[in-house]
Amino acid sequence: MNREWHAAHPMPERATFEQRVAWHREHAEACGCRRPPARIAAILAGEQRDAR
Repeated sequence: MNREWHAAHPMPERATFEQRVAWHREHAEACGCRRPPARIAAILAGEQRDAR
C-alpha cells in the first residue's frame, strides 16, 4: 500500500460518481492496493480497451 499517496489523495467527501471514477483511475496507477468496485472497474477496463 502506498501510504503517502493515500494521505495526499483522500477520496472527496460525498464524491460524485465521476469523482470516484477519477480517484480509482489514479489509485490504480499509483497504488492498486485493492480493486475498485465492480461498476468502476468495468469503466476502467473499457478505457483500457479503447486506448489500444
